[in-house]
Amino acid sequence: MMMHPPPPPPKPTPITIFVHGTQVHALFKDVDIRKFFPANTQSPAGLNHAQDLPHDHAIHHLLNALTSADSNHFSPAGMYTFGWSGGIEVKERRAAGKQLFDLIQSLAQTYHDLHGSNPEITVITHSHGGNVVLHMAEHYHEHNSFSIARVLLLACPVQELTSFYVQSPLFKKIYALHSHDDRFQIMDQRSLQLPRSVIDTWRENRQVKIQELIKTIQNVTWKFGSERHFAVQPNIIQAEITWHSAPHHDPQNVDNGLFMELKLYEALKMYKEISLRDIINMYKAIYTFSFQERGLLHTEFTTPSFFKHIPTLMRELDEKKAADKAQSLCITHSIAGRS
Repeated sequence: MMMHPPPPPPKPTPITIFVHGTQVHALFKDVDIRKFFPANTQSPAGLNHAQDLPHDHAIHHLLNALTSADSNHFSPAGMYTFGWSGGIEVKERRAAGKQLFDLIQSLAQTYHDLHGSNPEITVITHSHGGNVVLHMAEHYHEHNSFSIARVLLLACPVQELTSFYVQSPLFKKIYALHSHDDRFQIMDQRSLQLPRSVIDTWRENRQVKIQELIKTIQNVTWKFGSERHFAVQPNIIQAEITWHSAPHHDPQNVDNGLFMELKLYEALKMYKEISLRDIINMYKAIYTFSFQERGLLHTEFTTPSFFKHIPTLMRELDEKKAADKAQSLCITHSIAGRS
């Protein structure tokens, strides 16, 4: 009698980690503004299983949209969040990057002990959460037992301090997605970070001579703002993302700041596009605004309306990248906001 071979062992669950960005309330040291801007896009500190989040948490809605779209690659059983201070200082992001590296290394080792293989890790970041992850490259060495299969950088401010880390072998493939209608991605004043750190050091150690402080600040290249693009290289896909038509966002599932950002965008758009000769058409312009194609705003990258597109978006960008013989710096890609 011929015996059939046993079925192959079940494929281990892939791991996905979401890393939030800068938090508005963390920018105000002496004033508590969480009443107006609650920390609903900040997860608990450290690495946590996403299933432990309250069901009314904004990140829960995000990740639920992702797993509903593709539970094979983004399984709820392998979904985690990483919470950090959300501050604007480089030292905070660098410390968070070290902590995240150590936590993933420990998680990967536990995974290997259970399954006998290394996990497939996807990290999804928003805003400066991307720079937290890039700082992880400072601790990677060739003998490390894990790597990150895919990093999704959503609206990450591209800065000189971390931009070259995309070359690290820690990151096998990177998707850097942005929008040219996103004003906040490029606002961070990267060259002010050094003077801030020097001033903090002086406050802690008054023995530092004031002349040395002034000399350090004078030597800084005063270039304001961040960039949208990384240098072209084989492991990175960069794409400008737009809506076919902007979606309606459920106020219960998104960050409060999104609606302020939408109002700012509407005001800037109308000011730019409507002249005095067109003033009589203003109401028409207001009415049709929401139905026009436009780029995603900064906070829209952390909405269920966008997250449900991530699995399809990544596959389509892979196809576009493979067909792009010229190796373009940036691919333009549009997604359906409203059906």
